[in-house]
Amino acid sequence: MRRFALVALVGLAFAPAAHAGCGVAASALAGRAPLTVTFTAQCTSAAYAWDFGDGTTATGQSVTHTFAAGSFRPALTSDAGTDTLGPVTSVSLTLRAPKRVQYGKWVALTATVVPRIPV
Repeated sequence: MRRFALVALVGLAFAPAAHAGCGVAASALAGRAPLTVTFTAQCTSAAYAWDFGDGTTATGQSVTHTFAAGSFRPALTSDAGTDTLGPVTSVSLTLRAPKRVQYGKWVALTATVVPRIPV
């Protein structure tokens, strides 16, 4: 048992340091589409490269991006490494009704939610 503990302790001493990342603050992570979010890197770096997960990119320590309806996983690459944020969810709800309805009759409405989430 002592030998195992000694081997584990020596292994930890020579293990590479854990990556801390830069850290990112976001003004919002969910809301009504189109959703405008401001991202701010929480570290000092020579360069900041943002990938918003929807095919668009930006540079700078603080950036603002408007997301269409959907769920996206933005990422920041800096001198500290790559930080992947939790999902940003921009929700769109479309409600449809028949063009004409007789007074006093039941009506069926249909809804479409993007991204697909329980309503």
